[in-house]
Amino acid sequence: MAAAVGFSGDDLDDIEVAVSEAVTNAIMHGTPKGKAGSVKIRCRDTVNSLSIEVEDEGNGQAFQPKEIIDPERENGRGILMIAALMDIAQTISDESGTIVRMTKHKRKHENRC
Repeated sequence: MAAAVGFSGDDLDDIEVAVSEAVTNAIMHGTPKGKAGSVKIRCRDTVNSLSIEVEDEGNGQAFQPKEIIDPERENGRGILMIAALMDIAQTISDESGTIVRMTKHKRKHENRC
């Protein structure tokens, strides 16, 4: 979808990696152990940006990208990558699930006519 709404080059690569990280996290951590679950992806294109939400059914811990990750941990870097690659990144988590919300702003040359 990002290419279809005008993203290209490095910005397109950044979006692809960020969404891949969010979906991987949702699959790996977003369902109660031993149960089947679903992952929902929503995209919204505006004149100035593309917003993407990846939602799972896990009640993970809300994590803000500015938190410090222990370098010895094997995981926990995906949201940091998302935050570095996207213009806006946040997680929202409660008993019904976790949403990773990310936005990439369009550069002037990428805006549609």
